[in-house]
Amino acid sequence: MSDVFRRSLGWLFVSLPVLFGCTEPFEPPVDERQTDILVVEGIVNASDSTALVKLSRARPLSQVDTSYAEPGAAVSIHSSAGDIFTLKEETVGNYVAYSLPIDKSVTYRLNITTANGTDYVSDTVSIKSTPPIDSLSFGVTNDNMGLSIRLTTHDDSGQSRYYAWSYTETYEYHAAFNSGYKFIDGAPIIRTPEERIDKCWRSISSTDVLIGTSQNLTKDIISEQELNIIPKYSPKISVRYSILIEQRVLSSQEFEYLSLLKKTTEGQGTLFDGSPGPVVGNIHQANDYKAVVLGYFGGSEIIKERHFLTFNELPEVLREPPSKDGCQLSFTCDSTQPRFTNFIPPCFFLEDLSSKSAIIGVFSGGTNPTSYTFTKAQCADCRLQGGITTPPDFW
Repeated sequence: MSDVFRRSLGWLFVSLPVLFGCTEPFEPPVDERQTDILVVEGIVNASDSTALVKLSRARPLSQVDTSYAEPGAAVSIHSSAGDIFTLKEETVGNYVAYSLPIDKSVTYRLNITTANGTDYVSDTVSIKSTPPIDSLSFGVTNDNMGLSIRLTTHDDSGQSRYYAWSYTETYEYHAAFNSGYKFIDGAPIIRTPEERIDKCWRSISSTDVLIGTSQNLTKDIISEQELNIIPKYSPKISVRYSILIEQRVLSSQEFEYLSLLKKTTEGQGTLFDGSPGPVVGNIHQANDYKAVVLGYFGGSEIIKERHFLTFNELPEVLREPPSKDGCQLSFTCDSTQPRFTNFIPPCFFLEDLSSKSAIIGVFSGGTNPTSYTFTKAQCADCRLQGGITTPPDFW
C-alpha cells in the first residue's frame, strides 16, 4: 500500500487548477519543516505469524519522490501479556519479525524509536479473525469493454463486518513479433530457444484502497464486491492471467481510517471535491500527541487465494487479442547489391539498424540470408513492457 500512502500526502502541498484567466497555482503556506513526517505501515499477520512494519518520511509533492525510507529505527511490538517482539530491518525501511507466538486473546502495541531518538507509539490493537473467501467471479462490464473481477464472502458469526482486500496480478503476455535473431558485433545471430524475448510474465500489486462493510446489513455478507476492471484489449488477459487476493477483517477504527484515506486519495479530481485533510491513523509521537504521524498499525488473519484465467476462458465478447497497431515489419536491403548513394532505396541497410530495432527473420536468401525483416524493439522485446522472460514458480 505504499503508493496509496504517498498519494495521501496531497494535503501537504496542494495546487488548484487555473480558472478564468488565473495563471498562478495556489500553494497554501505550509512550513517545509512540517513535511518531515513519519509514515508508518504496520501489521501483525496472525495467519503466518509474522509482523511487518514499513517506515518512511513524507516529502512535499513538489519533489520527484514524495517519500523515502526511514532506516536505523528500533522497532518492537509489545503484547498485553508482557511479551516483546523485536523486528529486524530486513531491507532499508522494512522491519520484519517471523515465527511470532500470536495470541488472539491479547492486544498489541507498536513502539518505534527512530535513528534521531524520537519515540512513537501506536494505540493498542486486537487481532481480528478473518473468514474465508466464498467465491471469485469473472464477468463482463456493463459496456462490454472490460473484465470485472468480483468477490463474495460472509461471516455467519456476524463478527467481521469490516473488510479490506489487496491483490497481486501476474500475467503472461507476448510481443507482437518473435525476434529470431540478435545482434553480435553488428551481425544477425540466430537466438536459441532460451534467448527468446517474445514471451514474458509480469506482476503488479494493487495500490487502491479496497474496503467494504456489511455494517448496515442484517447479515454479515459481502456480495459481488468489485475488486478490479481489466480493459478488453489489455495484455493482462491476452494469454493467461492470475490474481492472488488477500482478504482481512478490520476494526471499525481502521475501516474509518481507510475510508478517509480512500476519500482523500480518490476525491481530488475537480474543484468541487472536498479539500483533502490529514490521514493520521493510530500512530502518535510519544512526547507530543499533536505531532502529525501518517499511517496505521493493525492486526488480523490474512486469507490468501490464487485464481487463474486463460484467454479461452474469457467471455466471448472479451476474446480480442491486443492490437498490433504501430508494430509493422520492414525489410533490409539485399546485402549482395551495392549500396545506393544517389537516392533513398525502399529498404534499410542492415548496418544502419540501431538498438531500437529488432530483427525478426529472413526476408530473402533462405539459409544464406541476404535480407531480413525487422521491427521496432518494443514490438519484439516483451521485456520493454516491464516483464521478465522467466515464469514464476506457481505458473
